[in-house]
Amino acid sequence: TLGQLGFSIPKTRSSVPGDRSAQGSWMLKPRRSGGGHGTRVWRRNQPLPRTHYLQERVAGPPASILFAADGQQAVVLGVSRQIVGDTRLGARGFRYCGSLLGPAGILFPGQRKLMEVVGRLASAVTKEFGVRGLNGIDFIAKDADPYPIEVNPRYSASMELLERAGAMSIFQVHEQACGGILPSSRIESEGVHGKAIVFARKHVVMGDTREWLDDTSVADIPHPRETIRRGHPICTVFASGSDADSCYERLVSRAAAVYQVTESGGRSAA
Repeated sequence: TLGQLGFSIPKTRSSVPGDRSAQGSWMLKPRRSGGGHGTRVWRRNQPLPRTHYLQERVAGPPASILFAADGQQAVVLGVSRQIVGDTRLGARGFRYCGSLLGPAGILFPGQRKLMEVVGRLASAVTKEFGVRGLNGIDFIAKDADPYPIEVNPRYSASMELLERAGAMSIFQVHEQACGGILPSSRIESEGVHGKAIVFARKHVVMGDTREWLDDTSVADIPHPRETIRRGHPICTVFASGSDADSCYERLVSRAAAVYQVTESGGRSAA
């Protein structure tokens, strides 16, 4: 649908391509999955099960459009850059492990026309599919041209950053949009706000995590004495900065503090 409307889209297919030079240019993606779990690069002669499909591999940073809609019109609330497969956060491959929310000029330098196309893309999805409330579109930012790879007609992972950036209730925005009342404009963020999901690097047994509840930079806190297996999320950490690099480094620093605590049996989270 979006291709027919003139947007750039990745090719998608349910059969193996016949071109022998196609190796490495396709992603093998599960039909039923989330957060990049199970996504990997397709290799030549690799079978394509019915539970998966192929999507063209597009070079560029992964990102998300966050918008509110009333079924006919859309208002972009913000744009986030995704953190994917980051080993410093215990992730690998194409696993989603966080987001950075801020001005598009900071998150995507040199892609000045990106927000213009992002707005048209959100409007097109709304008109074509009648979505309401909060919605998200995952895309790859390539030369100021967003290649949509997934439409999420729901609250998505980076939306809690809108609350931290704008000191407002994102659920209230959702409720009002479902009733036909859209916000007047997108949320203007000063600097960059970020979140990171900290994945366990090995099997860990949590200590007393009750003190973590007083730390506003940590969320999704596990229960005391809870066992978390390698590759599973421990918690979420938050940070902010004047630019994307400083925000990211603070997230990594807080993740390192979580690892220090969980892997050594300490008490304080970050």
